[in-house]
Amino acid sequence: MSSVSSIFDPLGLVAPVLLVGKRILQTLCRDGYAWDDPISEEIRSEWEKWRNDILHLASLNIPRCYKPEKFDVIKSAELHHFSDASTEGYGQCSYLRLIDDKGSVCTTLVMGKSRVTPSKPVTIPRLELTAAVISVKVSTFLMKELEYSDVTQFYYTDSRVVLGYIANDSKRFHIFVANRVQKIRDHTTPEDWRHVDTKTNPADAASRGLSAKSLIKSKLWWSGPGFLQERETPPPDTEYVEPSSNDPEVKKASAFNVHTETSNYPSMLERFQSYSNWFRLKRARKHFQRKNRALSKPDGLPNGEQQGPGNPLNKSSPLYMLDPVIDETKLLRVGGRIKQAKAPKEIKHPILLPRHGHVTDLVIEHYHVQSCHSGRGMTLNSIRQAGFWILGARSAVTSHIWKCVTCRKLRHAPCGQKMAELPKDRLDPSAPFTYSAVDYFGPFMIKEGRKELKRWGVIFTCMASRAVHIETANSLNTDSFLNAYRRFTCRRGPVRQLRSDRGTNFIGGKNELDAALAEMDQPKISQELLKDSCDWVTFNMNVPTASHMGGTWERLIRSIRQALSTLLQKHGQQLDDELLRTLMTEAEAIVNSRPLTYVDMVAPDSEEPLTPSQLLTLKSKVVLPPPGVFIQQDLYCRRRWRRVQYLANQFWSRWKTEYLSTLQERKKWQKAQQNLEIGNIVMMVDDSTPRCQWQLARVVETYPSSDGHIRKVKLQTGRSVFERPIHKVVLLLDQGRPDEEPNA
Repeated sequence: MSSVSSIFDPLGLVAPVLLVGKRILQTLCRDGYAWDDPISEEIRSEWEKWRNDILHLASLNIPRCYKPEKFDVIKSAELHHFSDASTEGYGQCSYLRLIDDKGSVCTTLVMGKSRVTPSKPVTIPRLELTAAVISVKVSTFLMKELEYSDVTQFYYTDSRVVLGYIANDSKRFHIFVANRVQKIRDHTTPEDWRHVDTKTNPADAASRGLSAKSLIKSKLWWSGPGFLQERETPPPDTEYVEPSSNDPEVKKASAFNVHTETSNYPSMLERFQSYSNWFRLKRARKHFQRKNRALSKPDGLPNGEQQGPGNPLNKSSPLYMLDPVIDETKLLRVGGRIKQAKAPKEIKHPILLPRHGHVTDLVIEHYHVQSCHSGRGMTLNSIRQAGFWILGARSAVTSHIWKCVTCRKLRHAPCGQKMAELPKDRLDPSAPFTYSAVDYFGPFMIKEGRKELKRWGVIFTCMASRAVHIETANSLNTDSFLNAYRRFTCRRGPVRQLRSDRGTNFIGGKNELDAALAEMDQPKISQELLKDSCDWVTFNMNVPTASHMGGTWERLIRSIRQALSTLLQKHGQQLDDELLRTLMTEAEAIVNSRPLTYVDMVAPDSEEPLTPSQLLTLKSKVVLPPPGVFIQQDLYCRRRWRRVQYLANQFWSRWKTEYLSTLQERKKWQKAQQNLEIGNIVMMVDDSTPRCQWQLARVVETYPSSDGHIRKVKLQTGRSVFERPIHKVVLLLDQGRPDEEPNA
């Protein structure tokens, strides 16, 4: 592409050479080659041949002046435009023909155009016609740019079919041909167009392409056909092919035998279905009333609910309490009880409309827009004030507002989904911090001499036991995080999986660890580690902006802040590094001492609350029947390891029976919602900007969870691709249409 675009040729003087390069580039695009994909040898050789050939253009010299040096006073000036098309391309070339007072003739190429044929198949007559349109556009441009006041113009094509299209005055063409013929007829007349033989048509080079060597030597391209060099041009060949009725571009004329029978006429409701605007529908209705005053009954009402002398209303009908009447225009209106009120007829006797119907939808849409997309009450009042009474109006207006795209943009809530199943790492009674999560909180200001510096807290939480470990970090960069992570693993042991949000320091740390592990013999080391039930550390990052997916550790940060606020009041606000680390450790101990379950401490026989510190310190006063082979006497045994193992087993036993069951309930998001699908149009929630400025996007990929529900999607805007949780998008259109209203 850069090679083709690098040739500066605004006048198209070497257009046939460029056509060859454009054709190669089109072939690559059509075959699906990406920017960095290697191309086939066949195309490569063709491309190298063309690149070497265009080097010959350096020897091309083109006179800047159209008038030769020994040319006398110009007597007349003419512009001759040639157009042609082929299966490979289409183009045109224009020549300026000057004649002096001695009868000398000079023709010069002024401008050329060449374009490749579209990827979709197009017939040759259509391409020839398109090339003729380009000649007309070039003619208009040259007449503005050339300084000649009186220039006669002639147009040439080697297609007699196109000449027939231009000269036609009786046939009607399809849109493609009709639009282009109209453009040609707007600036030229059929008498301006002539036929030229293909062999003498210089535009043939613009439609098929030429090598640079051939172009430089082509007298036909630079000076035009030989008859332009003669003093008197030959008589014009204006013979053309008359478009026949079998021509695919000619519209077929159809004759209809109309049999007028009132019983076969479509109903008013069926006729109204074709109108999408309330104003147009009203005009059509008035026109119809002038033509036909004998409307027998209003459409849209169920059979048996038309009131008449011999057809009384059923008491169960929704019309019964409205006392309906038929007015002089055969419209069904509300009779009601306010006939004596001093109010317009539209208020006292509004027109009755059914709950479901195209006319009803148009009325609701019109007055909903007129009320500036207000809520149900304002829209309903506008409809009543306008003189309409809709059966089941509240339900109908609510349904319309639910489907209104503008209202969705203004007020629709973000998407939701049933709360997901807990992941395995929340339910696996493994060693502490085997499955962990990490996050930062802070900053905290410390004093170092006369300087004030920022420090951050780094919280590591065990996904199963809910224990926490706190480190301090001097900055938010990747190196500081990796150092904190290393201190954590040295104290708490290896980590199999580490969850986090999308912080740049976490992403950088993940990349650093992946790069370091890639340099090692990973399969061999993994095999050795698995013998000890250990594995490589893997990062599992949440979706961007999905803070609720990290609620496990976000809630613990709140508890730590509460503990720190009390400690800071006790120790004062002036901190140094040592005091800050001490406070962080105290906050860690406080949070790890919190009970995981509710325990009745009033009862004298109540057990000690289950806390994460019991697992971390293995110090407990709990006396319970021991599981496994460890007995109660092991608490007082001199063999320390048996005592530690007993306490650890006690923790996990109580963890399963007391804490695990508390995770059963879903505090919110209890109901399954409709999944987002590829092609849905959504708005991306951005808390930093007003709602009216939220970006529109299209769902291009969905990520189903293990239960089949979609909670993460990939979105595409104009130029970017984002990953977002469904709670940060607002659904506007479902596959290009508003989604259906959920069941009440």
